Amino acid sequence: MRKWVAQAMGMSEMLVGTDLNKEQSEYVGIITRSGKTLVDILDRVLNYSKLDSGEVIMEATNINIRSLLDECHAIFYFQSSESGIPINVHVDSGVPIIIMADSVLLKQIMINLLSNALKFTKAGNISIIASILHKVDSHFLNINVTDSGIGIPQDKIEHIFNVFTQAESSTSREFGGTGLGLAISKKLVEVMGGEISVDSEMGKGSTFSFTIKIGLPDSKTISNEKNSYTGSETQPLSIDIQGMNTLSALVVDDNIVNQMVLCGLLKKLEINAEKVNSGKQAVETIIASEIDFDIIFMDCEMPEMDGFEATQEIINLYTSPPFLKRKQPKIYAVSAHNKSRREKKALSSGMKGYLEKPLNLSELRELIVNIVN
Repeated sequence: MRKWVAQAMGMSEMLVGTDLNKEQSEYVGIITRSGKTLVDILDRVLNYSKLDSGEVIMEATNINIRSLLDECHAIFYFQSSESGIPINVHVDSGVPIIIMADSVLLKQIMINLLSNALKFTKAGNISIIASILHKVDSHFLNINVTDSGIGIPQDKIEHIFNVFTQAESSTSREFGGTGLGLAISKKLVEVMGGEISVDSEMGKGSTFSFTIKIGLPDSKTISNEKNSYTGSETQPLSIDIQGMNTLSALVVDDNIVNQMVLCGLLKKLEINAEKVNSGKQAVETIIASEIDFDIIFMDCEMPEMDGFEATQEIINLYTSPPFLKRKQPKIYAVSAHNKSRREKKALSSGMKGYLEKPLNLSELRELIVNIVN
Protein backbone atom coordinates (compact mmCIF):
# COMPACT_ATOMS: atom_id res chain seq x y z
CA MET A 1 0.00 0.00 0.00
CA ARG A 2 2.86 2.39 0.82
CA LYS A 3 4.29 1.81 -2.66
CA TRP A 4 1.29 3.31 -4.45
CA VAL A 5 0.92 6.13 -1.94
CA ALA A 6 4.62 6.90 -2.43
CA GLN A 7 4.20 7.23 -6.19
CA ALA A 8 1.20 9.53 -5.86
CA MET A 9 3.05 11.64 -3.28
CA GLY A 10 6.14 11.79 -5.46
CA MET A 11 4.26 13.09 -8.47
CA SER A 12 2.47 15.73 -6.40
CA GLU A 13 5.87 16.81 -5.04
CA MET A 14 7.06 17.14 -8.63
CA LEU A 15 4.16 19.49 -9.43
CA VAL A 16 5.18 21.85 -6.64
CA GLY A 17 7.28 24.63 -8.11
CA THR A 18 6.04 24.14 -11.68
CA ASP A 19 4.03 26.81 -13.50
CA LEU A 20 0.72 26.45 -11.67
CA ASN A 21 -1.94 29.05 -11.11
CA LYS A 22 -3.17 29.81 -7.59
CA GLU A 23 -6.10 27.38 -7.73
CA GLN A 24 -3.94 24.53 -9.05
CA SER A 25 -1.33 25.17 -6.36
CA GLU A 26 -4.02 24.88 -3.69
CA TYR A 27 -5.19 21.55 -5.15
CA VAL A 28 -1.63 20.17 -5.20
CA GLY A 29 -1.12 21.33 -1.62
CA ILE A 30 -4.22 19.43 -0.52
CA ILE A 31 -3.02 16.27 -2.29
CA THR A 32 0.41 16.54 -0.67
CA ARG A 33 -0.92 17.14 2.86
CA SER A 34 -3.48 14.34 2.55
CA GLY A 35 -0.81 11.94 1.28
CA LYS A 36 1.54 12.77 4.15
CA THR A 37 -1.26 12.16 6.64
CA LEU A 38 -2.04 8.77 5.08
CA VAL A 39 1.64 7.71 5.17
CA ASP A 40 1.87 8.80 8.81
CA ILE A 41 -1.24 6.80 9.72
CA LEU A 42 0.07 3.70 7.94
CA ASP A 43 3.44 3.90 9.70
CA ARG A 44 2.00 4.51 13.13
CA VAL A 45 -0.63 1.77 12.88
CA LEU A 46 2.09 -0.67 11.80
CA ASN A 47 4.40 0.41 14.64
CA TYR A 48 1.67 0.16 17.25
CA SER A 49 0.52 -3.25 16.03
CA LYS A 50 4.10 -4.54 16.32
CA LEU A 51 4.40 -3.17 19.85
CA ASP A 52 0.99 -4.52 20.84
CA SER A 53 1.85 -8.01 19.60
CA GLY A 54 5.22 -8.04 21.38
CA GLU A 55 7.26 -8.14 18.13
CA VAL A 56 9.60 -5.35 19.24
CA ILE A 57 12.70 -6.70 20.97
CA MET A 58 15.08 -4.36 22.80
CA GLU A 59 18.72 -4.50 21.69
CA ALA A 60 21.01 -2.65 24.09
CA THR A 61 24.23 -1.22 22.65
CA ASN A 62 26.76 1.42 23.74
CA ILE A 63 25.30 4.88 23.10
CA ASN A 64 26.94 8.28 23.27
CA ILE A 65 23.85 10.01 24.63
CA ARG A 66 25.09 13.50 23.72
CA SER A 67 25.62 12.43 20.10
CA LEU A 68 22.20 10.78 19.98
CA LEU A 69 20.43 13.91 21.24
CA ASP A 70 22.42 16.03 18.77
CA GLU A 71 21.19 13.74 15.97
CA CYS A 72 17.57 14.09 17.12
CA HIS A 73 18.03 17.86 17.21
CA ALA A 74 19.47 17.80 13.68
CA ILE A 75 16.44 15.93 12.32
CA PHE A 76 14.24 18.91 13.20
CA TYR A 77 16.80 21.60 12.32
CA PHE A 78 15.00 22.98 9.26
CA GLN A 79 11.53 22.78 10.83
CA SER A 80 12.84 24.53 13.94
CA SER A 81 14.57 27.24 11.89
CA GLU A 82 11.58 27.90 9.64
CA SER A 83 9.16 28.17 12.58
CA GLY A 84 11.52 30.28 14.69
CA ILE A 85 11.28 27.83 17.62
CA PRO A 86 14.80 27.02 18.89
CA ILE A 87 15.53 23.62 20.40
CA ASN A 88 17.96 23.73 23.33
CA VAL A 89 19.72 20.55 24.48
CA HIS A 90 21.34 20.11 27.87
CA VAL A 91 22.90 16.98 29.34
CA ASP A 92 23.69 17.09 33.06
CA SER A 93 27.36 16.60 33.92
CA GLY A 94 26.45 13.53 35.96
CA VAL A 95 25.26 11.62 32.89
CA PRO A 96 28.00 9.24 31.69
CA ILE A 97 29.42 9.82 28.21
CA ILE A 98 28.33 6.29 27.31
CA ILE A 99 25.23 4.40 28.40
CA MET A 100 23.85 1.04 27.33
CA ALA A 101 20.33 1.12 25.83
CA ASP A 102 18.48 0.58 22.57
CA SER A 103 19.36 3.62 20.42
CA VAL A 104 16.67 2.92 17.80
CA LEU A 105 13.83 2.82 20.33
CA LEU A 106 15.20 5.84 22.21
CA LYS A 107 15.41 7.86 18.99
CA GLN A 108 11.83 6.98 18.11
CA ILE A 109 10.61 8.21 21.50
CA MET A 110 12.56 11.46 21.12
CA ILE A 111 11.34 12.01 17.55
CA ASN A 112 7.71 11.50 18.60
CA LEU A 113 8.01 13.94 21.51
CA LEU A 114 9.94 16.59 19.54
CA SER A 115 7.51 16.32 16.63
CA ASN A 116 4.60 17.00 19.00
CA ALA A 117 6.45 19.83 20.73
CA LEU A 118 7.11 21.64 17.45
CA LYS A 119 3.60 20.97 16.19
CA PHE A 120 1.92 22.57 19.19
CA THR A 121 4.37 25.43 19.82
CA LYS A 122 3.83 28.70 17.96
CA ALA A 123 6.19 30.90 20.01
CA GLY A 124 8.94 30.46 22.57
CA ASN A 125 11.28 27.49 22.63
CA ILE A 126 11.71 23.79 23.26
CA SER A 127 14.22 22.30 25.68
CA ILE A 128 15.62 18.80 26.13
CA ILE A 129 17.21 18.02 29.48
CA ALA A 130 18.84 14.67 30.24
CA SER A 131 19.83 13.52 33.72
CA ILE A 132 20.70 10.28 35.50
CA LEU A 133 18.79 8.53 38.28
CA HIS A 134 20.45 5.91 40.47
CA LYS A 135 18.35 3.36 42.31
CA VAL A 136 19.28 0.19 44.16
CA ASP A 137 21.11 -2.03 41.64
CA SER A 138 19.62 -0.02 38.72
CA HIS A 139 20.41 3.09 36.68
CA PHE A 140 17.88 5.16 34.76
CA LEU A 141 18.20 7.89 32.13
CA ASN A 142 15.66 10.65 32.66
CA ILE A 143 14.75 12.98 29.79
CA ASN A 144 12.43 15.99 29.92
CA VAL A 145 11.08 17.54 26.72
CA THR A 146 9.55 20.93 27.55
CA ASP A 147 7.69 23.25 25.18
CA SER A 148 5.97 26.61 25.48
CA GLY A 149 2.99 25.46 23.42
CA ILE A 150 -0.77 25.37 23.80
CA GLY A 151 -0.80 22.99 26.78
CA ILE A 152 -3.18 20.16 27.68
CA PRO A 153 -6.41 20.51 29.70
CA GLN A 154 -6.10 18.88 33.14
CA ASP A 155 -9.10 16.62 32.56
CA LYS A 156 -7.48 15.22 29.39
CA ILE A 157 -4.02 14.45 30.76
CA GLU A 158 -4.86 10.99 32.12
CA HIS A 159 -6.09 9.91 28.66
CA ILE A 160 -3.33 11.49 26.56
CA PHE A 161 -1.35 8.26 26.20
CA ASN A 162 -4.36 6.23 25.03
CA VAL A 163 -4.60 5.02 21.42
CA PHE A 164 -6.17 7.48 18.92
CA THR A 165 -6.51 10.11 21.66
CA GLN A 166 -5.85 13.82 21.35
CA ALA A 167 -6.47 16.49 23.98
CA GLU A 168 -9.38 18.07 22.10
CA SER A 169 -11.31 17.15 18.96
CA SER A 170 -10.40 20.59 17.61
CA THR A 171 -6.69 19.73 18.01
CA SER A 172 -6.84 17.14 15.25
CA ARG A 173 -8.64 19.54 12.93
CA GLU A 174 -6.16 22.40 13.50
CA PHE A 175 -2.85 20.55 13.90
CA GLY A 176 -3.48 17.15 12.31
CA GLY A 177 -2.08 13.91 13.70
CA THR A 178 -3.30 10.40 14.37
CA GLY A 179 -3.40 10.20 18.15
CA LEU A 180 -0.89 7.33 18.04
CA GLY A 181 2.46 9.06 18.67
CA LEU A 182 2.17 9.27 22.46
CA ALA A 183 0.64 5.80 22.72
CA ILE A 184 3.62 4.41 20.79
CA SER A 185 6.05 6.39 22.97
CA LYS A 186 4.47 4.98 26.12
CA LYS A 187 4.77 1.41 24.79
CA LEU A 188 8.42 1.98 23.81
CA VAL A 189 9.29 3.45 27.21
CA GLU A 190 7.69 0.43 28.91
CA VAL A 191 9.63 -1.95 26.66
CA MET A 192 12.78 -0.15 27.86
CA GLY A 193 11.83 -0.68 31.50
CA GLY A 194 10.71 2.86 32.25
CA GLU A 195 7.77 5.21 32.71
CA ILE A 196 6.46 8.35 30.98
CA SER A 197 4.37 11.21 32.35
CA VAL A 198 3.31 14.74 31.46
CA ASP A 199 2.90 17.98 33.36
CA SER A 200 1.02 20.69 31.51
CA GLU A 201 -0.73 24.01 31.86
CA MET A 202 -3.10 25.46 29.28
CA GLY A 203 -1.52 28.34 27.37
CA LYS A 204 1.89 27.88 28.98
CA GLY A 205 3.19 24.58 27.66
CA SER A 206 3.94 20.98 28.55
CA THR A 207 6.77 18.87 29.91
CA PHE A 208 6.92 15.22 28.91
CA SER A 209 9.21 13.27 31.23
CA PHE A 210 10.32 9.70 30.74
CA THR A 211 12.83 7.32 32.25
CA ILE A 212 14.42 4.25 30.70
CA LYS A 213 16.51 1.62 32.39
CA ILE A 214 20.12 1.73 31.24
CA GLY A 215 23.36 -0.13 31.72
CA LEU A 216 26.78 1.38 32.29
CA PRO A 217 29.75 0.02 30.28
CA ASP A 218 33.24 -0.44 31.66
CA SER A 219 35.49 2.58 32.27
CA LYS A 220 37.73 1.78 29.26
CA THR A 221 34.79 2.04 26.84
CA ILE A 222 33.69 5.33 28.39
CA SER A 223 37.25 6.75 28.16
CA ASN A 224 37.61 5.80 24.48
CA GLU A 225 34.28 7.34 23.52
CA LYS A 226 34.94 10.48 25.55
CA ASN A 227 38.12 11.09 23.56
CA SER A 228 36.32 10.58 20.24
CA TYR A 229 33.30 12.82 20.92
CA THR A 230 33.58 16.29 19.36
CA GLY A 231 29.98 17.48 19.53
CA SER A 232 28.34 19.87 21.97
CA GLU A 233 24.79 20.45 23.06
CA THR A 234 25.28 24.17 22.38
CA GLN A 235 27.16 23.81 19.09
CA PRO A 236 25.13 25.21 16.17
CA LEU A 237 24.66 23.07 13.11
CA SER A 238 26.71 24.14 10.12
CA ILE A 239 24.71 24.27 6.92
CA ASP A 240 26.66 24.94 3.74
CA ILE A 241 24.97 24.40 0.40
CA GLN A 242 27.99 25.42 -1.65
CA GLY A 243 28.96 22.65 -4.01
CA MET A 244 25.53 21.01 -4.07
CA ASN A 245 25.15 21.57 -7.82
CA THR A 246 28.51 19.92 -8.54
CA LEU A 247 27.34 16.54 -7.26
CA SER A 248 26.54 13.66 -9.58
CA ALA A 249 23.95 11.07 -8.70
CA LEU A 250 22.80 7.68 -9.95
CA VAL A 251 19.17 6.63 -9.44
CA VAL A 252 18.59 2.87 -9.47
CA ASP A 253 14.95 1.77 -9.63
CA ASP A 254 12.98 -0.65 -11.77
CA ASN A 255 9.89 1.59 -11.60
CA ILE A 256 9.77 4.39 -14.18
CA VAL A 257 7.51 6.61 -12.05
CA ASN A 258 9.88 6.36 -9.08
CA GLN A 259 12.79 7.27 -11.38
CA MET A 260 10.90 10.32 -12.65
CA VAL A 261 10.09 11.49 -9.12
CA LEU A 262 13.59 11.17 -7.69
CA CYS A 263 15.36 12.57 -10.76
CA GLY A 264 12.87 15.45 -10.80
CA LEU A 265 13.53 16.30 -7.15
CA LEU A 266 17.29 16.15 -7.72
CA LYS A 267 16.89 18.46 -10.72
CA LYS A 268 15.19 21.01 -8.46
CA LEU A 269 18.35 20.89 -6.34
CA GLU A 270 20.42 21.41 -9.51
CA ILE A 271 21.97 17.96 -9.22
CA ASN A 272 22.67 15.95 -12.34
CA ALA A 273 21.34 12.40 -12.16
CA GLU A 274 21.57 9.35 -14.37
CA LYS A 275 19.01 6.57 -14.02
CA VAL A 276 19.12 2.81 -14.57
CA ASN A 277 16.47 0.09 -14.22
CA SER A 278 18.21 -2.59 -12.15
CA GLY A 279 21.01 -3.39 -9.73
CA LYS A 280 22.89 -5.17 -12.49
CA GLN A 281 22.68 -2.09 -14.73
CA ALA A 282 23.97 0.04 -11.86
CA VAL A 283 27.10 -2.09 -11.53
CA GLU A 284 27.61 -2.07 -15.31
CA THR A 285 27.14 1.71 -15.47
CA ILE A 286 29.77 2.34 -12.79
CA ILE A 287 32.24 0.03 -14.53
CA ALA A 288 31.71 1.73 -17.91
CA SER A 289 31.39 5.33 -16.70
CA GLU A 290 34.22 7.81 -16.47
CA ILE A 291 32.17 9.74 -13.91
CA ASP A 292 32.74 9.22 -10.21
CA PHE A 293 29.24 9.30 -8.79
CA ASP A 294 28.97 11.08 -5.45
CA ILE A 295 25.75 9.41 -4.38
CA ILE A 296 23.64 6.45 -5.45
CA PHE A 297 19.95 6.11 -4.59
CA MET A 298 19.32 2.37 -4.58
CA ASP A 299 15.88 0.77 -4.65
CA CYS A 300 15.94 -2.35 -2.48
CA GLU A 301 13.48 -4.61 -4.30
CA MET A 302 14.45 -5.26 -7.92
CA PRO A 303 14.44 -8.41 -10.07
CA GLU A 304 17.64 -10.21 -11.10
CA MET A 305 19.86 -8.30 -8.64
CA ASP A 306 18.30 -6.49 -5.70
CA GLY A 307 19.65 -3.32 -4.12
CA PHE A 308 21.48 -5.08 -1.29
CA GLU A 309 23.41 -7.36 -3.65
CA ALA A 310 24.13 -4.49 -6.05
CA THR A 311 25.51 -2.42 -3.16
CA GLN A 312 27.92 -5.16 -2.16
CA GLU A 313 29.02 -5.61 -5.79
CA ILE A 314 29.70 -1.86 -6.11
CA ILE A 315 31.62 -1.69 -2.82
CA ASN A 316 33.74 -4.67 -3.93
CA LEU A 317 34.67 -2.81 -7.13
CA TYR A 318 36.50 -0.21 -5.07
CA THR A 319 38.72 -2.73 -3.30
CA SER A 320 40.90 -3.38 -6.35
CA PRO A 321 42.27 -1.61 -9.48
CA PRO A 322 41.25 0.36 -11.44
CA PHE A 323 38.76 1.64 -8.83
CA LEU A 324 41.08 1.42 -5.82
CA LYS A 325 42.12 5.08 -6.04
CA ARG A 326 38.79 6.42 -7.27
CA LYS A 327 36.20 8.12 -5.08
CA GLN A 328 33.66 5.63 -3.75
CA PRO A 329 30.02 6.79 -3.94
CA LYS A 330 27.77 6.94 -0.91
CA ILE A 331 24.85 4.53 -1.39
CA TYR A 332 21.46 5.14 0.19
CA ALA A 333 18.62 2.66 0.26
CA VAL A 334 15.28 3.92 -1.06
CA SER A 335 12.24 1.78 -0.33
CA ALA A 336 8.51 1.92 0.38
CA HIS A 337 8.95 -0.69 3.10
CA ASN A 338 8.82 0.42 6.72
CA LYS A 339 12.22 1.65 7.88
CA SER A 340 12.31 -0.41 11.07
CA ARG A 341 12.17 -3.65 9.07
CA ARG A 342 14.79 -2.90 6.44
CA GLU A 343 17.27 -0.35 7.80
CA LYS A 344 19.55 -2.87 9.51
CA LYS A 345 19.78 -4.99 6.36
CA ALA A 346 20.60 -1.87 4.33
CA LEU A 347 23.35 -0.75 6.70
CA SER A 348 24.84 -4.24 6.96
CA SER A 349 25.08 -4.42 3.16
CA GLY A 350 27.24 -1.29 3.18
CA MET A 351 24.67 1.43 2.53
CA LYS A 352 25.09 4.74 4.35
CA GLY A 353 21.44 5.22 5.22
CA TYR A 354 17.82 4.35 4.52
CA LEU A 355 15.24 6.65 2.92
CA GLU A 356 11.55 5.84 2.97
CA LYS A 357 9.33 6.56 0.02
CA PRO A 358 7.69 8.94 -0.51
CA LEU A 359 10.70 11.26 -0.51
CA ASN A 360 10.10 14.99 -0.31
CA LEU A 361 12.27 17.88 -1.40
CA SER A 362 13.18 19.14 2.09
CA GLU A 363 14.22 15.66 3.25
CA LEU A 364 16.35 15.17 0.14
CA ARG A 365 17.89 18.61 0.45
CA GLU A 366 18.86 17.97 4.07
CA LEU A 367 20.57 14.71 3.10
CA ILE A 368 22.50 16.41 0.29
CA VAL A 369 23.57 19.26 2.57
CA ASN A 370 24.97 16.75 5.07
CA ILE A 371 26.87 14.99 2.28
CA VAL A 372 28.31 18.29 1.01
CA ASN A 373 29.39 19.26 4.51
